[in-house]
Amino acid sequence: PALTRVMVFCSGKVFYEASRLRGEREVSGIALHRIEELYPLDEPHLRDLLKASPGARVAWLQEEPANMGPAFYMQPRLSRLAGREVTVVCRPESASPAAGSHRRHNQEQARLMDELFSL
Repeated sequence: PALTRVMVFCSGKVFYEASRLRGEREVSGIALHRIEELYPLDEPHLRDLLKASPGARVAWLQEEPANMGPAFYMQPRLSRLAGREVTVVCRPESASPAAGSHRRHNQEQARLMDELFSL
C-alpha cells in the first residue's frame, strides 16, 4: 500500500468525484474520508484515522465557497484532533453558492480537483 501523505476529509457528493478522479489520474498517497454526520462529530473515530498517518497533511474538501459550507466548523475540530494545521480546499468566497453557468461550474470544479491533487 502507498504511504498516505495527505488525508482528505469531506462530506457529500464531492467525495465521489474526488475518488473517481484519484483513480483516473492514478494519484497515490491521498486518502479520502467521507464524513456524513458532522454533528455530533465522531471524534474517537476521526482521532483513530488521524493516528494511522501521523505525518500526513490533513485537508478539508468542500464544493461550497470558502464563506459557506462546513469548513468553518470542521477545520478547527480536525486541527485539534490531528494536532496540526488543516488545509481547506474549496471555491473562493462568493455571494452565491452556484457558479451561474454549467461551463463555469465545470471550470471551478476542475480547479478544485487540481488544487486537491496538488497537495
